[in-house]
Amino acid sequence: MCECPHLLLNATCESALSTALFDPSFTEALNIITWSRAYSILPYPTFILQRSSFLENAAAGPSERLARILKAKKHILDLPTESLDIRDAQNRAYSEYVQPVPSPSRVYYGHRRIGDNHTWTIALNTDGIRQPAKPAMTTTHASFRVKTVYCPPHTEDRTGGLCFTPFHYKLFTYVVAAPCLQYEYLIDPTDGANAAQIIVPLRYEDISLAQIEALEDDEKPPGWGIGDLSSLDHGWDEFGCAVPAGWKWYDDEVQGLLKARWD
Repeated sequence: MCECPHLLLNATCESALSTALFDPSFTEALNIITWSRAYSILPYPTFILQRSSFLENAAAGPSERLARILKAKKHILDLPTESLDIRDAQNRAYSEYVQPVPSPSRVYYGHRRIGDNHTWTIALNTDGIRQPAKPAMTTTHASFRVKTVYCPPHTEDRTGGLCFTPFHYKLFTYVVAAPCLQYEYLIDPTDGANAAQIIVPLRYEDISLAQIEALEDDEKPPGWGIGDLSSLDHGWDEFGCAVPAGWKWYDDEVQGLLKARWD
C-alpha cells in the first residue's frame, strides 16, 4: 500500500470556505487555499508542535464513527492526535481549584478572522491566473472563534456502558446570506463588537423581502408567497431563476461593516 499523502475531495452545495470551516473533524484540517493565498488558521499546533486535536465533528456521535475517521486521517496527514492541547487540559484542571491559569492557550485566541496575526498566510504565485470577481474580503474578513469544550464527567448509562464524549474544540461561525447579497459572509456569532453580526441577518432579509414584493408577478421567484420568509436566508441563485433587471445589491454595506470591525 502506498504510504504517500492522499488528497481528499469533498463535493458540497455550500461555499468552499464555509465547508472548509464547518466540516473538519481535527484542528490539522483548518487550512485553506484560495486563488492567491494559503492560510493556516492554527499554524503553531499544526506545523510547529505537529499535533492534532479533536474538533466538534470528531467528538460528536458514537465511538464507531470516531474510530472510522481516526483511521481515515492516517492516509491524509497523520499527526499525533489528542482531545485537547496539553495547556488547555492543564487550564481545566487549574480552574477546578480556582488557581491561576498556568499558560495561555495555543489554540484559543478569542475573536478571529482569516488572515489575522494568528494566521499563517502564504502568498502564491498568481502569474497567468485571472483574478476572480469575488472580492478577497469574503475570505480575509470571514470571522470565527475556536473555543474549548469541556464535557461533563463520564457516567454509566443503563446498559453499563460509558456515556463518553471527549473534550474538544468547537469553531463558531455562521453563514450570512440573503437575496440582496451577491456573496456569502462568515461571521463570528459570539462577537458582540461586530455590528454585522447583529445587523446583517435582519436588515438584508427585510430589504430582500421589500424588493421581491415590489417586483411584477412574472419577475418574482417561482412559487413565491407571503409565507415564504424562511426562504430569505440564502442568495438569489437558490430561487432557480434570473435576477430581475434593476435588482439592488447591498454587499458594499456589509463589507463596510466588516472593514469597520477589523481594519
